[in-house]
Amino acid sequence: MLAVEFQTVIHDGMIKLPENYANWQEKSVKVILLTVEDSIAQIKPRRKPGSAKGKITMLEDFDAPLEDFKEYMP
Repeated sequence: MLAVEFQTVIHDGMIKLPENYANWQEKSVKVILLTVEDSIAQIKPRRKPGSAKGKITMLEDFDAPLEDFKEYMP
């Protein structure tokens, strides 16, 4: 059995499946409905992998030993 989770809003008694489940047409499925408070406000777009690329930089000495921990180092 495969379980998936997604959030949606029911319109006219119909649940729209996300596009990535389009190949589930004609499959037998078991549906469990859970209501969520403020359901529309909780539906958030998925984050796109790599969308922050180039926005975060690290200093060259990132891995350098810290002075504050010198007494704990060999």
